[in-house]
Amino acid sequence: MQSQPGTSSVREIATRAGVSATVVSAVLLGKDARSRSVRFSAATAARVKTVATELGYVPNRLTQSILRRESFAIAAISPWPHHDRYSSIIRSLALSCQAHGYHLLLEPCGFDHQEVMERLRALVALQVGAVVLVPAGSTHVDPSVVMREHQEKLAICPNIFCADWFRDELVFDCVEPDERQMVALPLRHLHALGHRQIGIIGNGTPRRRRFLQAELADLGLLDFLDTALAGFLPNRNLEVDDVPELTRRLLARQPRPTALYCWRDSFAASAYRVCEDEFGLKVGRDIALVGQDDTTLAEGLPTPLTSLSHRDDDFGAELYRLILARIGGELAGPPVRRTVKPRLVIRASSQFSGPERR
Repeated sequence: MQSQPGTSSVREIATRAGVSATVVSAVLLGKDARSRSVRFSAATAARVKTVATELGYVPNRLTQSILRRESFAIAAISPWPHHDRYSSIIRSLALSCQAHGYHLLLEPCGFDHQEVMERLRALVALQVGAVVLVPAGSTHVDPSVVMREHQEKLAICPNIFCADWFRDELVFDCVEPDERQMVALPLRHLHALGHRQIGIIGNGTPRRRRFLQAELADLGLLDFLDTALAGFLPNRNLEVDDVPELTRRLLARQPRPTALYCWRDSFAASAYRVCEDEFGLKVGRDIALVGQDDTTLAEGLPTPLTSLSHRDDDFGAELYRLILARIGGELAGPPVRRTVKPRLVIRASSQFSGPERR
């Protein structure tokens, strides 16, 4: 009598394939044919897998997890699961997991420390193999408080990874865009177009500010440092609602900036409205505008937005490789930082040439 799909057993597969149940178990557990006590050929493995598929065999992942002493689940905690960039990273990570037999669990969660700790405890109880913070953040800006919170997370779950760390001192293994290039590419693009008065709307750690100052120095723009940093708020959680006032502050300066670089596309969209609706400045004609993250918003603005792309597919795949190296034992020792080089996607919003090119 033929079994119903999904109800066949290892013994039934063994009978149909003409091998022992031990061989079937070894094949379906994914044992390496060169490092095991159960011997079988590649042809035998292929035959077992074919029979298993024909019989509709569904493996018991819990049993496999116990036998192999490893989890088949990785979790992502994200305060912005619908954020264009972070949702792309999560999707890329999920596809990498699927391709290698893992499952990705998504836990939407805010930045509140106690809320994150509750989610971590729940995930550890599920015995997930690793937890990824997408991104690692906090409601605090005091670095000592932020670092203490992250150490408390590690005490609960040693296998924590993160996207976008952007700090000198590492607590978790992380993947992040090359922050120096995040600063350099837009500024060099605008400088090449003749812009000198470039306002920056964003936030970040003192590390990011150092990169900004170093890049301005390389471009010979340190005389314009005050203008560049007038809209940059170090160690503060900047929200979209803060952007209109920062844009007004920059555009009221004399001389007025001829270009704005915004740290997110959503910030650039808000600055776009202030430029056009309040100051009568046509983006791409009277003022250059650059965003970051290369989200769908960038192409949706009336004048398409030049934006920095973090190559999210590559980012998610690199994150998966880092997780697998750590939990698989290939990577030992202190936390490591891996970077993905961004690229600037040039569109009409930055085609306006500065005074030096006219």
